[in-house]
Amino acid sequence: MKYIHYILAIILILSLSGCTPSAQINHKTNDSPHPTIFIKSSTGYNIPSTIKNPIQAAEAAMTWKLSDGEIVHANNKNIINDINIGDLSIVRIQIPKIYPQNIDYILILEYTNQKWILRGVLGTILQNPAPNNELANPYANMMYSLANAYKVGHFAEFYTPKILINIAQVPLNFVNLPIGQKYQLKSGQIVHVFSQSNETILYFNYGGQWLIFASQMNKKQLIAFANSIKIYRYFN
Repeated sequence: MKYIHYILAIILILSLSGCTPSAQINHKTNDSPHPTIFIKSSTGYNIPSTIKNPIQAAEAAMTWKLSDGEIVHANNKNIINDINIGDLSIVRIQIPKIYPQNIDYILILEYTNQKWILRGVLGTILQNPAPNNELANPYANMMYSLANAYKVGHFAEFYTPKILINIAQVPLNFVNLPIGQKYQLKSGQIVHVFSQSNETILYFNYGGQWLIFASQMNKKQLIAFANSIKIYRYFN
């Protein structure tokens, strides 16, 4: 069984513009002999219950129809990164064969009842947002982007060429999280920190929802970042 996601239905917020742009992506005239290729529509599929890996689930979850008529799907080469937060997985995919401007999709997947379910789909043009000058050193030069997924949560990415930090604000019942170790931030906020695979997860209750930080940085670095960020500027 499948269902169609047209690009007009994608919810997208980019911090570059500070507003919600039209989901109809306008491409400038291309002087290159290579033709402009963009996404016309995307198709989501029920993920087979035999798939247990979030990367494979993301690959099976969607295909994209391009303006030249070709239908493409994600493979391991197109996976930019994936972050696993309890039963939640956030997978960023760069859509193949788009030209001239790369486009990423963020797939939000949940593992429940022994299978993966696609909970949210976000489309984003891959470009550099404005530098985030509000963060303290050594994070002052990090770039960031923001996105909302209806009835799923709010998401942010902070990144440099070497560091990627995902932040998710989701309902308390959306993910099951281990208690981990308790730490106190400079603000007095008590946070929980634990490691899984090569990721460090930091989370706390923020206004009746989980605010979850995930990165491949170590605990000390992620706690330092959490101490640096003025979270109220990005999340309600």
